[in-house]
Formats: sequence, C-alpha cells, structure tokens
Amino acid sequence: MKRIILITVILLLVFESPCFSQMLEGVPASINGPRDIAKWFSTEFKGQLKIPDKPQTPSETLRAKTGDCDDFAVLASAILSQMGLRNEIIIIKFEGIRIMHAICVWKNADGVYSFLSARKLHRTDKKNLLQVIEKNYPDWEWVTFVDEKRKPIKIMTRKGVIKKAGAVHEFSAVALNLP
Repeated sequence: MKRIILITVILLLVFESPCFSQMLEGVPASINGPRDIAKWFSTEFKGQLKIPDKPQTPSETLRAKTGDCDDFAVLASAILSQMGLRNEIIIIKFEGIRIMHAICVWKNADGVYSFLSARKLHRTDKKNLLQVIEKNYPDWEWVTFVDEKRKPIKIMTRKGVIKKAGAVHEFSAVALNLP
C-alpha cells in the first residue's frame, strides 16, 4: 500500500510540476494527433530561417508562433510524446551544402512511417526508416538522431555506420526501424 501511495505522489509531482505543464502550455485542446498538429502549424505559425540559428524551446516556439525546421520538429515531438506517440527527432545533413534539415518521425499503427517536416505532414508507404530517408531526402550525407534538447543520440552515415554513445556499430535496414 505504501508503494502505491509513493508512486501516486511521484506521478502527481511529475505531471503537475511547472516545467512539465508549462512545456506544452498554449497547445489547443483540439490538437488530437499529427494531422491536427500539421494543420495548426501551417495556419497559426510562420516558418522562419534564422542565421545564425538560435534553437528555441517548445515554449518559446509556442509564444513566438514562428520558428525553423528544428524548432517545429522539437515542438511536434513534445506534443506527440505528450499524446503517447513514440517519435524521433532527426537532423539531416545534405551532401555538398552546409544546410541541415530537421524532421519529427514516427511509426504508425500499420507499421509505416510518417513525419512532420517544418509545418507539413508526410505519410509514407515505407516500413523502414532508411527507405523513408532515401526516398524523401536522396541527397543525404548523414543523419543525426537527437533528443529534445538537440543533443545527439546516434549518427548514421551513408557508409553504414551508427555511432552511439562513443561506440561504432554496423547497421542494417532492420536496425533503423523504431520499436
């Protein structure tokens, strides 16, 4: 009984803490999924490329109603995570240019991937993340999976290497599927 009370208190503290509730303050109650997020982003937010880039928190993007691709990817990820949808933030580096692009990607219930790119929803017919990247960004050089603070989790290159927490692993198409 004491364990149940302790777990309940911890959950209340986490979910009622200012930093947890503030993060998504300003998201309309009508946002119920990725399609709603994309529609909301495209009608209520302005895309803005900033050089040099100053990454925004989800709260800053919500307040400013403007951002670039990584700001929208981080905000979308936070909203989807809040809804219980497992997702990844991916930064794509293109061959021959210094510009990168960020997307928020997830696997649908039917096993195929969808992603939000800036303010647009893309549903693919691919069940493999490498195929999604190849089809939609054929000139990619490397891809970095990042957390909500944009810190790298793992890096994938065209040479087939994932660098994760200091280790180097060979990858296969199967290894790139989200669980």
